Formats: sequence, C-alpha cells, structure tokens
Amino acid sequence: MTDKSKIPFDHALYDVEHALVMYATSFSTLPAQFIYEKEVLAPLMNVIDKCHIYMIGFQPKIGFVKAEQSSNKVSLTFSIFDSEYTIENNVPDGMKVNHDKELFLTDEHGHKHYLDSSKLQYQLSQESDVIDFEVKYIGQAYGKDGSRNSIDRLIKHGPSAESVGRNELDY
Repeated sequence: MTDKSKIPFDHALYDVEHALVMYATSFSTLPAQFIYEKEVLAPLMNVIDKCHIYMIGFQPKIGFVKAEQSSNKVSLTFSIFDSEYTIENNVPDGMKVNHDKELFLTDEHGHKHYLDSSKLQYQLSQESDVIDFEVKYIGQAYGKDGSRNSIDRLIKHGPSAESVGRNELDY
C-alpha cells in the first residue's frame, strides 16, 4: 500500500473531473431564520437528528396570499414573483383550516396541527414550475461519532436568535 502523503500533487495525475450524485431518502427544507424556532423544528427532528450535510442557497420569495376551505378540501394561494399559484389538498374529517400569522389545522379539541411545509413547497414547485433552489454553499456537521447535526452547526455559526426576525409567512 502506498503512503499517499508522500505522493507529490501533480495536476497531470488528477485531470479527470468527477461528480458525486446522491439520493436523499429523507430531507428537510426551511428558511434560515427557522433554525432558531424550536416549535417549527420539532416535527422535523427525526430527520434533522440524522442530517449531517446541509446546503445553503437562494430561492424565490414565496408569499402566502390566502387559504380557503370547502368541505374537506383546502385551496392555498401563494405569490411567487408577480404571479399567484393555488394548490389544493384534502383536509381530514373534523379538521378546520386556520390562518392568521401562521397556517395550521385544528381538530375538534382545538389542538393545532401544522402542515408539512416541505410537502407544500414540493407540491407548489411541481405545479408552478418557478421555484428553483440555487446552491451557494454545501457544508458538513458530524462531530464525534455523528453527535452533531446540521442545525447544531448552523446555530453556532449564525447570528443570535434575538437578531433574526421571523417572516410573516409560516406555511
């Protein structure tokens, strides 16, 4: 076996470019300011706890316009650039759509149930065909034996929670 540290770096030996293609079996997307929102992160923690690679990037601003419920259907309208896009989903029996500063469902006991923003964004992306994610940075957080996840890393290197404002839209 050759000791690679003793091999001189020669560009002629490394003239082939390669790409790494990965298939994620689970992932989560969220606006940067949500890394400080424990209530928003709570339903995603089963994914986040195993997440060691993260991407930071830009995408078009998505604005929440309105939610309308008709029987067991909800229509959610969003604005992207200067256009509006509406997606529809089923609402489980006994649930009511609520929206004030945040969008959620309530059951007959008044308990809040938040919609899966990743699924909504995916559906909106598929149906509108205008949401692209431009990757600016890819990072890794692993720690000793996988003890650190991406949120741990991002929190330690970002601004303080107090200096981060929350968007009007929480979908």
